[in-house]
Amino acid sequence: PDQAVLERGLPKGMWGCLGIGTAIVLAILFGSAVGLHQITEFFSTRIPHQGNAAASVAFGAFGTAIALFALVLHRQASLAMKWPVVSGTITLSDIEQYRAARTEGGSRGPVMYQRRVSYTYKYNDLTYTNTHARLASSVASTSNWLVRKSTTDYKNGATVKVWVNPDNPSQATLEPRTGFVWVLWLSAAAIWGVAYYAAVHG
Repeated sequence: PDQAVLERGLPKGMWGCLGIGTAIVLAILFGSAVGLHQITEFFSTRIPHQGNAAASVAFGAFGTAIALFALVLHRQASLAMKWPVVSGTITLSDIEQYRAARTEGGSRGPVMYQRRVSYTYKYNDLTYTNTHARLASSVASTSNWLVRKSTTDYKNGATVKVWVNPDNPSQATLEPRTGFVWVLWLSAAAIWGVAYYAAVHG
């Protein structure tokens, strides 16, 4: 329900942008396929005979993608920790329940749960309202219990510390640290381990 528009039609020039974007994506996919093929051939001559070069490269690339995502989140958290801190007030903190959109087959979507935190704060004599307690807070789950356990239950009307981006004061967070990043690092390490096993044992 927090997604809404005033104009349902596509903006002017959108089809041209979509065409250019599609061409760029296809070029990237083609280049990636050629690059992965060359990397696979390169590794196939340098791993044991029983190894599986294709699987090793695929798992290695997937693990690297997860590691890069974790690195970006870690970088965002490091920058947010240096933002100025102001006082804010919680205006609403609750679990939002909604039903996801129907699938392509027409069946009803699952019931989703998401923590919704709204708070106000003042920076440079201007008042702002934000709905993101974390830097990455738009994660929803089908488990009400998981959402409650993995998010902070703020009390309505409570005074909190707000880390504000000085370059864009409308961007703020109550929790600059991203504690779940270690899960991504562990996942990347595990996938790299699978890539190594595929390279050595096939």
